[in-house]
Amino acid sequence: MPMLGGSCLAELLLPAAIIFSAHLCIATWETITSGQAFIISCVLVAVSVVFLFGPWAVRAGASLKAADKPPKEAPAAVESAPEQRPAPAQPAAAAASPSRSRFGQCFPFLDSPSKKPARRADASASSEPAAGPVAHPKFCGLRWARPPSDAAGMPACGAFEPEPLGGPMPEAWEAMLGHRGDELRVTRRLREAVVGIAGPKDPVTMLRFLRARGGDVAVAAKMYRSAMDERVQPGVERAFRFGTVDDSLHQRLDAYWKPMGLLGFDRDGDPVLWERIGVAPCGALARIPAEFLLRHEVYTMARIQQSLDELMVRLGRPIVYFTAVEDLTGLGLQHLNPRSLKNYQALVRFCEDNYPEMVKRALVIKAPGIFARIWKLVKHFFDKGTRDKIQIVGARDTYDTLCEYIDPEWIPECYGGKLRVGTNEWCEPVLPRPAGGIPEDLLQEVLSTWARIAPSLKSL
Repeated sequence: MPMLGGSCLAELLLPAAIIFSAHLCIATWETITSGQAFIISCVLVAVSVVFLFGPWAVRAGASLKAADKPPKEAPAAVESAPEQRPAPAQPAAAAASPSRSRFGQCFPFLDSPSKKPARRADASASSEPAAGPVAHPKFCGLRWARPPSDAAGMPACGAFEPEPLGGPMPEAWEAMLGHRGDELRVTRRLREAVVGIAGPKDPVTMLRFLRARGGDVAVAAKMYRSAMDERVQPGVERAFRFGTVDDSLHQRLDAYWKPMGLLGFDRDGDPVLWERIGVAPCGALARIPAEFLLRHEVYTMARIQQSLDELMVRLGRPIVYFTAVEDLTGLGLQHLNPRSLKNYQALVRFCEDNYPEMVKRALVIKAPGIFARIWKLVKHFFDKGTRDKIQIVGARDTYDTLCEYIDPEWIPECYGGKLRVGTNEWCEPVLPRPAGGIPEDLLQEVLSTWARIAPSLKSL
């Protein structure tokens, strides 16, 4: 017989407290006597007992009947058992909390990161319990200060600290940013120009927006205002950072989109972001609404920035840029899908306009023959400053070019280097390689969830 647990005890005490309070209120009501109030309270107690213990009695009776029945014999064999596709591996989660079916118009933000926020369902919310406080491994590779050994397993994948974007930085960090010419003074002018706009104004953010607009304070301030309207006003980015929104469906999608991960450092000591765009699930991207993909992009950028923030604290210095390595293995005609290209263009523009000047250089490796045709279509998605940072690497020069910028200890074995995660030369799942595409059941859950709750969400 099951024991009465703490939660069941709470269910008993709560109605009892309500009944007792009702009795006190009734007893003080001048129009009835205390005897009448006592009779009414007894009726309430009787109804509560039936309500609380009735279902238990029914379940207990059903259990006794089931125990009296002889067990059924299992069939000798199962014919034509359907093949079940194994679910993708997920990082271990802590205790789960139930998700909500709809997302409110506003997020309940916390004033203090030390308080544990309540989680609400987002566009990403599924009907299953929300994932525990973990981050996908692809955002956690920078927690390795040195290349992992074969037995190192996975990086620590605990959730990032719920801290606001662009928090206070030590004054000494401003001098470490490597300002060019008069940039230090001009960056301070930009901060003064946007002082009335809600959003981060730390030296790194100011420098990124200033450089994105060629040092023009007025144009950079206009870009900053527009970006904060997209990032701050809806509250979505802050909700992802503080954990006040259920991101469980976004976490499940992490293994497939985007196929990127942060792992290792270049020779300047800056992080390296590896992306395998050639195996991106372009067919699924054509089916997923652009609005959901934009929301997932906000989630992804929030996690990337949290990873960089965490790294800055550990290193004790600011980080402005990372090196990006774009692996085009698998790129083909399927990537010319007009709907996929349209959605991809929207994502590129969103990042270019709202998260500028984060890429120091982009090394494009293993480009197939069709790349020239695709590049003509997509290169105008990027700002000129970004295009100038892109370096197309010939197939024979892949390893040598990577070694020019990255120590072989941080180059995955699949590219000729010495790095592997566990026994995986591709460094999965820190660097995802979703060759099989997004599973249909996950894709359908994304589509159905978004169709159900999108009308209640604030747009980006």
